Amino acid sequence: MIPFFRKLRKQQADDNKPLKYLRYAIGEIVLVVIGILIALSINNWNEYRKSNLLELKLLEELKSSIIADLPLDNLNIVRNEDAINSSKLLLDYFKSTLPYNDSLDFHFAKALNRYLAFVKPDSYQNIKNYGLDFISNDTTKHELSLLFERNLNWLDMLDERTSLYENNIMIAKIGSLFESVSIHTYSKDDKMKPLDYESLKHNEEFKSILKVMINYREQYLHFHKVVYARMKKLIEMIDHEIQLKKK
Repeated sequence: MIPFFRKLRKQQADDNKPLKYLRYAIGEIVLVVIGILIALSINNWNEYRKSNLLELKLLEELKSSIIADLPLDNLNIVRNEDAINSSKLLLDYFKSTLPYNDSLDFHFAKALNRYLAFVKPDSYQNIKNYGLDFISNDTTKHELSLLFERNLNWLDMLDERTSLYENNIMIAKIGSLFESVSIHTYSKDDKMKPLDYESLKHNEEFKSILKVMINYREQYLHFHKVVYARMKKLIEMIDHEIQLKKK
C-alpha cells in the first residue's frame, strides 16, 4: 500500500519540476510517519490485548481460589461454634454437679480445640505484585485490601495470642488431668477421658481455662465471620470485573 502511494506521489511531484525534490522529501517523511504510527498502533493493541488477558487470568484465579476456600472456611466457623458450645456445656455440667458419663469425653476434647480461617492468599498476592490499578472498581480494590491486608492479619494476631496461651499455660495444666490430651488433632473422633472427674469438676484452674478459651474463640469467631462474609461479597464483585474485561 505504501509503495503505491509513494509511486503516485512521485509522479505528481515530477509534474512540477521546481518543487519536485521538496515535495518528494516531504512526502517521504509523511509516509514514514504514517508507517510508524500504524506500527505503534498495532503494537499498542497487541500489548493491550496481552495485558487484558493476563488481568482476566489473575481475576479468574482469585475468584476460583476464594470459591474453593469457602466450604472449609464455613466448616471451621461451625466447628468453632461447636467448641464454644462444648466449653459452655462442661461449665454448666460442673455447676450442676452432674455425674460423669462417657459422652463428656467428646466435649472435653472439642472444648480445647479451635479452628482457623481457611483463606489462601497466593492469588491475591499475584494480583498485588502485578498491581491493583487494573481493577476498575475502587470498592473492589478496597474490599480486597480489607480482607487480605487487615482482616486476615487480625485473625493471625488473635491466633498467635491464643497459641501462646495454649503452649505456655493451658497444655501444661491439663496434661495431668486427663489420660491423654487431644489438642490440634482436629479429628471428630477425639476424646479426652479425665483421670478423676469428681476432682476435675471442682478444679478452678480448669474452669478458668475453659472460660479463657471461650473468650478467645468468640473474639476470633467474630472476625472469622467478617472474613467469610467479605469472601462471599468479593466473589460477586470480582465476577463483575471479569465481565468488564471480557467486553
